[in-house]
Amino acid sequence: MATDTPMTLADLFPLPEGVKLRTRRFGSAPPTELKPLPPDMPAGGTDDHPEFELTWHDEGLGLTVLVRERSDSGRLVARAFSTDPAHLDTAAVSVAVVGSAGDDMIRKTVLLDTAETVGPDKCSGTADFGPLVEARQRLGDKLGLVAFLLVSTV
Repeated sequence: MATDTPMTLADLFPLPEGVKLRTRRFGSAPPTELKPLPPDMPAGGTDDHPEFELTWHDEGLGLTVLVRERSDSGRLVARAFSTDPAHLDTAAVSVAVVGSAGDDMIRKTVLLDTAETVGPDKCSGTADFGPLVEARQRLGDKLGLVAFLLVSTV
């Protein structure tokens, strides 16, 4: 009987230098409800057209994701925040904007690559989802937000 330790997948198929694998961590927070978009208006908020915003929070994972329309450009931008300092430069957040039309989504990986010095958040990152007008055409008149944590394992 051999007493050698079994080879792991990483032993059999080593990754090239600099390549990282990430595991997913799902928390207890469900996706947001679908929120109606404001009527079609020029880019950015006005008195009659407030900026569109979605917020998702998972206390167990220490994550908050905010997707909002930028008033200067009409683009949807996601900001992800973590209260765990170990996430800086080692974790990311998978953020998907989903809609009421079909099964399509717009998904981005938000790297937690910026150190935060004020407030409870220790790191953050951003990603651009494109113009809100295009998201409406692709996803429908109601949007929601789904997110989960990606943690580097290598």
